[in-house]
Amino acid sequence: MIKIFNEIKAFNGLLQAEYLKTRKTWAFWLSVLGGLLIPAIMFLVIKSQPGIIKNPMHPTPWLLFLKYNWQSVATFLLPLFLVLLTSLVVQTEHRANALKKMLTLPNSRATYYWAKLLVIIYYTILTHIVFAFSIIVFGLILGSLVPETQFLDKPIPLVMMSIQIVKSILASLGIIAIQFLISLQFKNFIKPIGFGFATTLAGSIMLLGWEYVDYWPWSLPAKVSPGIMSGGSSEIFTQHEWISIGYFLVISILGTIYFSRKNIK
Repeated sequence: MIKIFNEIKAFNGLLQAEYLKTRKTWAFWLSVLGGLLIPAIMFLVIKSQPGIIKNPMHPTPWLLFLKYNWQSVATFLLPLFLVLLTSLVVQTEHRANALKKMLTLPNSRATYYWAKLLVIIYYTILTHIVFAFSIIVFGLILGSLVPETQFLDKPIPLVMMSIQIVKSILASLGIIAIQFLISLQFKNFIKPIGFGFATTLAGSIMLLGWEYVDYWPWSLPAKVSPGIMSGGSSEIFTQHEWISIGYFLVISILGTIYFSRKNIK
């Protein structure tokens, strides 16, 4: 029992250390600014053309605003963000040659692997929270500046937004696991980004009608997004979330084994 407690304590310390190493880097600012960008753009678009939010088929302006924001990022921008975020976090290790220094620490390689992986997931969650909060803030500002949009008169669908955040995060896990392993493999910053950009672009094309697109990790965030307007978002663990979780578990376990045996030069 004491040994398990010490392992947990050591892991928590390593997790905090990994967070402190990245909180003043571009990874942190990418997470914050990435969550603000699209809601800010949609705010400017709707402020200049408020008529696009007054759709008689969807009398609730929040649902339309939510749909425009989420579908703007899910197909291409969110997968690309995950590629950049993962590469930035791992690049701090390559640049400081920290993988070698890690060998001198009493912690196991598996502990190091999962600590850094959880930090990436933390920033992914942070981005989603900033994104949702920005949608609410910009919607309320729109309701104040452009009363005919009726944002101040209609209830904010907080439950639906919360569920969609969870769905989107779960759909992102497969991409994170794959990109993390690839980023650890290559010191060259361009290679994992190039790989991620190519697979994201391929996923965007596959969404046009490829029958096996549901199994392409970089397409999964887009596959969970349309449910936000059709009622499908009320179910968190659908096929696409489970596929992403499956990719995450398999790749992370294989990655842990590989990294534990990897010859670090």
